[in-house]
Amino acid sequence: MSQFAAQPASQVMPEELLYGVEGPVATVTLNAPQRMNTISGPMLRQLTDALVKASEDRGVRVIILTGTGRAFCAGLNLEAQSKGTDNLSVGSGATPTNIDLRNTPPPVLHALDKPVIAALNGSAAGYGLDLALGADIRIMAQSAKLAASYARRGVLPESSGTLMQTEDMKEGIRAFLEKREPKFRGR
Repeated sequence: MSQFAAQPASQVMPEELLYGVEGPVATVTLNAPQRMNTISGPMLRQLTDALVKASEDRGVRVIILTGTGRAFCAGLNLEAQSKGTDNLSVGSGATPTNIDLRNTPPPVLHALDKPVIAALNGSAAGYGLDLALGADIRIMAQSAKLAASYARRGVLPESSGTLMQTEDMKEGIRAFLEKREPKFRGR
């Protein structure tokens, strides 16, 4: 994990993101239910820090990524973006940003040496879908839905989500939704 330049994770994270370890399990919880856990700039950095912290903790053997409220994650906080109160710089009128996409949660998730379980308590859209696809295992509530809603919002996939959707991942999702056994090709 030394390839990632994440800032040292603080022991107490702000309430937008909860981090806890119980035995060999680290739980990272998106905690902004009032906005369906949409990702803000600070939350993005805290999520990366929490994943790196769990990865570097020798006592942690598995990481659970979940959310509070009725959604797992409804994507980036586009409302704050449109008001100019967040610094992710997406959408029309975007300005340069200092975010290094190599050090954001989806690439970090793929580089982890520990298994990650996305416990989808609710729907995952946009960036939330990318986070879910970055996990090794996805467990979804029956009411949860997955949505690659980038085009409807007029934005590009936020974090290489389309690149991460290999044929086997797509087949696994289709099989799950159709309640059948997947037919994997090994790619």
